[in-house]
Amino acid sequence: MKRIVKKIEHYTQSKKNVYIVPSKNGCKFIVINFFLFLISISYANNMALLITFLMSMFFILQMFTTHRIIHSISFGGLQLNNQFLHLPYYSSCQFQKFIPENLKKYISLELQSEKGNLTGSFFKSYGNNNKFKLEITKRGHYPIKRIKFYTLGPGKLFYVWRYFTWEADLYIYPEKLPTHNQKLAQTKSKNPKFNESEFTHHIRYQKGLSVNRIDWKVFARTDQLYWKKFIDFDQTTYEVNYSDFNDQKEVNLKYMSYLIDKYYLENKTFRVVLPNRVIPPGKGPKHYHSAMEQISGY
Repeated sequence: MKRIVKKIEHYTQSKKNVYIVPSKNGCKFIVINFFLFLISISYANNMALLITFLMSMFFILQMFTTHRIIHSISFGGLQLNNQFLHLPYYSSCQFQKFIPENLKKYISLELQSEKGNLTGSFFKSYGNNNKFKLEITKRGHYPIKRIKFYTLGPGKLFYVWRYFTWEADLYIYPEKLPTHNQKLAQTKSKNPKFNESEFTHHIRYQKGLSVNRIDWKVFARTDQLYWKKFIDFDQTTYEVNYSDFNDQKEVNLKYMSYLIDKYYLENKTFRVVLPNRVIPPGKGPKHYHSAMEQISGY
């Protein structure tokens, strides 16, 4: 039964229609009801015939109910945030149309990617905003191409699904594994002519930069936020190097994940060295996420 459903799903991925097939329990229900019908006809048993009729009505009612759950979904967007592997992952999904709360709990989703599919079950809702808990077992880069919503319904007699095209990049960072193996890449000596740093020029302020370096005098003149760029003369650069850890690949990446997160939280400058690429020294949110994405996809 699973193979048949997989083949049907393969040919329906490019369409947005709602598809429905009897589940494994549904097929059993059909067989039992059919044999009960034959027995009632053979022995002219009106009570058994009435039971088969009621069972058929229940089966049809379940079909319409299960179909309505997925047919009611009007996908409005999904919020995905990069996260560490060892933490529970919750995504926020928006539905544009109202779906009764007693039916939402039967909805599941599947994020489809070339690197593997991620499944999630309904967790909690806040109006049209719904939380789904994703089951993620491997770190890596997941380029999402489409989303599949599916359900077995209250009676689990039918399997219903539909697809929505939605592209996004999701990075699952390696689990953090503490290590004391810290290495200095280089140390810049303090310039005696300056206290700690020298102002060089202004850049347009971007989200993630420290608000302490915003030049409010420039803002008063231009009504635009500019950030003061400095050259730091008293700065130690740390190196997170894959070759420094003599362990299995996944364990090495866990050590690197821990050190990158540690240096970021301590606002330290660091560079990352992988066997096939080097991320230059830097610090701040943008540098941090770039480093974590690189080791996640390695």
